[in-house]
Amino acid sequence: MKKVILFIVSVTGAFALGYFISGQRWHRHYGAEIQRLQQEWEQQAAVLENSRLQTRQGKVITERGSAASQTVPQATMATPKAGGAVAAPVQAGPSNPREILARIVELQKNGGPNSQRAVQRLLSDLVLAGPQSLAAIQEYLASGEDLKLDTQAKGKGAPGGKGGSLRQELLQVVMEIGGEQAEQVLAQTMSQAASPQEMLRLAQALEKMAPGKYQQAAVTAAHTQLANISQTKGDPGPYLEILGMYGDRSYVEQAQAALVQPDGRINKNALDYLQNVLHQDVLPVAQQLFQDGRLTDPKAREELARLATEYVGMADAANQMWYQSALNPELPDKTRERLIRELEKKGFQDPKNPTPQDVQLAQVRLQILDGLRAQMQASPQVTVVDETRLRLAVIVDPNLRQNLPANPKPNKIPR
Repeated sequence: MKKVILFIVSVTGAFALGYFISGQRWHRHYGAEIQRLQQEWEQQAAVLENSRLQTRQGKVITERGSAASQTVPQATMATPKAGGAVAAPVQAGPSNPREILARIVELQKNGGPNSQRAVQRLLSDLVLAGPQSLAAIQEYLASGEDLKLDTQAKGKGAPGGKGGSLRQELLQVVMEIGGEQAEQVLAQTMSQAASPQEMLRLAQALEKMAPGKYQQAAVTAAHTQLANISQTKGDPGPYLEILGMYGDRSYVEQAQAALVQPDGRINKNALDYLQNVLHQDVLPVAQQLFQDGRLTDPKAREELARLATEYVGMADAANQMWYQSALNPELPDKTRERLIRELEKKGFQDPKNPTPQDVQLAQVRLQILDGLRAQMQASPQVTVVDETRLRLAVIVDPNLRQNLPANPKPNKIPR
């Protein structure tokens, strides 16, 4: 019996010793592996934390913030399973801007239920890559290619756009990256813009990023397109807006010649440009147009009267156009009322804290309203004249504010 017991004890001891030795070997082998994986995980966590902080600091714009927060790590990473086994590695995403852009194009062409969310994440990756993304984006923009984006996507596209174009989204990415290199990409794209609206949007963006720096480039690009407008049949409005933005008067004669359209309406693009660059000097042009028999559109003279309202009390031409319009029975009552009410708002530097010039202007307009009221007799606009007169009087004497009625809410009249 003792022999049996000794045999069992010896066998058990040998087994325990073997298990201990094997355990030590396993621990040395897999412990090192686990430690290596732990270090990789910590490194990747640091990368993700840095990206998260950049997002919070405004590196990625708000409209793509929710998508960016869902971005997964781009590097391949293995994680240990219970029992020491190693899980399959996570598939790596695009590793450089060209691959990211190629993936965006692929997603747009193939579609899918989650493609738009993925596109927004990849666009955020381009922003996070910074200037390294610019070469790939510039190549795509120069190619003239474009893809329509799903209008239901959360991305809003570039300012001024409809948010339905990959080209617009990439331009927005360049604006978000910023810096000298980004400006150069935008400037080059502006000179070869795909549409008039794109050129205007880029000119405005560059002016905001670097005031005055790209003025000559923008004006030259606009002039080039205006010179070819008869062949391209494009919309001249955005090009004229660029010239007006910089006060460039080189297109004044052409704009004056184009003020009356063949259908009897005012060329609003030309008129807006002239007002932007000529300011008060536009009044003689507007007055001549006011009397032009070629204008057959009923709203044409209303537009000119509203332009003149800005300068009522400053120039006789403005006074005359406004006065005739306010008494014109052919205009709708609401239109005439609006012209009267606008005297208390337009043309002042700060009506709530009036300057000496504001006080002087209000005094002149009070006299003009007195003359108008004498001509109206029992007109429905008399009440509006009295209310406007009270508000102008407050600009002259703030102590009269207590006499003001509640703020009127006139019906809106489309411009």
